[in-house]
Amino acid sequence: MRSFLYRANVMHNRLGPKKHRFHYSVFMFCLDLDALDEDLREISLVKRNRFSLFSFYDKDHVVNEQGTQNAGNGVRSELDFFLRKNGMEK
Repeated sequence: MRSFLYRANVMHNRLGPKKHRFHYSVFMFCLDLDALDEDLREISLVKRNRFSLFSFYDKDHVVNEQGTQNAGNGVRSELDFFLRKNGMEK
């Protein structure tokens, strides 16, 4: 499995007009798009394009100018297209 879970701390510190500071722990998934289906089969709490405690929906990631994904393309191909189009080829 090439995907994993990060534990991180988020902190905010405002100095003015009134001092305010807070921090809290968060968890974030780092998903390998090349092995997404394989990795998610091993994690029972995460489902792809289905409801679960944690769900990864393709439609929520990397959309075109019209706000939709190209029919039949997965997240990886949409991301590659976006990077090429914006001069950030891999």
